Amino acid sequence: MRYYNKVKYYIKLFWTFIKMNIKSQFAYKKAFFLQVFGMIINDFAFLVLWILLFDNFKSSFTLKGIDFNNIVLVWAISATSFGFVHAFFGGFRTLPGIIISGKLDNFLLYPSNTIFLSGISYSDVSAWGDILYGYIIFIVFIPFNFLSFLLFTYFSILGAIFFGSVLILLSSLTFFIGNSEQLKETVFGAIISFATYPEKFFAGPIKLILFTFIPVGLGIYIPVRVIANFNLTLFLISSAIILLFLLLSVFIFNKGLKKYESSSLIVLS
Repeated sequence: MRYYNKVKYYIKLFWTFIKMNIKSQFAYKKAFFLQVFGMIINDFAFLVLWILLFDNFKSSFTLKGIDFNNIVLVWAISATSFGFVHAFFGGFRTLPGIIISGKLDNFLLYPSNTIFLSGISYSDVSAWGDILYGYIIFIVFIPFNFLSFLLFTYFSILGAIFFGSVLILLSSLTFFIGNSEQLKETVFGAIISFATYPEKFFAGPIKLILFTFIPVGLGIYIPVRVIANFNLTLFLISSAIILLFLLLSVFIFNKGLKKYESSSLIVLS
């Protein structure tokens, strides 16, 4: 019962902050819709580029075993996952600044999980455009059935957990080395870049890196495989490893939190 009440509390807290964030964003409706549709147009521009590339180099793509639906599916999961984490847990993107400025005090004062609160404290308006774009291209280009739609939603949420875990882990380095903002943006940018290319573009050492040190394979490539051709083993492996990755990032954050001193007393290196 105690565990149930705790889960219920965090779900209620989550929706409270989501409603607050949306309400504040809707205070300027024109700006809200401009940012959302601006992001959709921006994302579609990349899709048009891929269409042109595929049409002009179709034989090369076919030789590598890449069809256009595979490209769309990679983009759909990446965009939707990116959108979910930035729309619902946008605070993860600004964690180094929150830590280094001493603003983490604001979240430590409440009887709730510090990481959770810092994440839901901010929502990126344009991220709603990424979510809409991801679902639009999935429905338009991918042969639709109920199972594939459920799997797409599930792996988009799992991908958001993956992206969120990366942000938490890289941001936590601020506790140990000083402001890790530049490092976080560089590594996260690289992960996003690799997450928009089909898996079969890569081979050998690079592919190994994408399943280990830059684990895009776990968050994006395996889900694409499972949605295209359901495999229970890969489904379970991807789910388990990403959840373990989340636990690792939370563990590192909590370790670093013990070094935290309020009122911006962390010294920049």
